[in-house]
Amino acid sequence: MQPRHDWSTGLDEAFWSRQRNRSGQPSDGEGARPVKRSADTRGQIVRTLCVRLCDGYYWPISFATTKRRLSVDARRCESACSSPAKLFFHRNPGQDTADMVDRDGKPYRELPAAFLYRTRYLADCTCRPQPWEEEAAARHRAFSQASGQAAIGSKAATLDAPTRSR
Repeated sequence: MQPRHDWSTGLDEAFWSRQRNRSGQPSDGEGARPVKRSADTRGQIVRTLCVRLCDGYYWPISFATTKRRLSVDARRCESACSSPAKLFFHRNPGQDTADMVDRDGKPYRELPAAFLYRTRYLADCTCRPQPWEEEAAARHRAFSQASGQAAIGSKAATLDAPTRSR
C-alpha cells in the first residue's frame, strides 16, 4: 500500500519523502524523519521575466532557473532591449507574474509603470523599431539583398561547376 502524502506540504517534500520510502526508510507516520527546511532559498526554482521600465511590459527569460543564476538572466534582460529593462522573478511553481519581485525584493506592482502597457501605447517605448519605421525597413532591405546575393552566388557556382561524364 502506498503511503499517503499531505500534498499541502509541497511537491518537493512529497517527492523526497517518497524517495526515502523507496530506499527502505520510513516516509510517513511512525518513525518518519522530519524534513529539514533550510533558510537558504538560493536553490529555489524561479521563473525570470524581463520588464521594460517605460511601460511595464514583460517577457520570459527563463522558465525554471535558480536564484544563483539571476545575474546571468539579468545580463540577458539588459541586453535584450534598447529601452531600460530590469529582471524580475517569481517562484515556479507557486506564484505568477502578479507576485514577481526584482533582485532587491521590490514588487513589480509597485513600479510606476506596472501594467501600463495594458492601457496605453507609448510609441517611444520599444525594444526594436516597428516594421513601418525606416530603421527596420533598412535592416530588412539589407537582409534581403544579402540573402539574394548568397542565393545568386550559390546558383552561379553550381552552373560553373564542371559536369562529370558517366
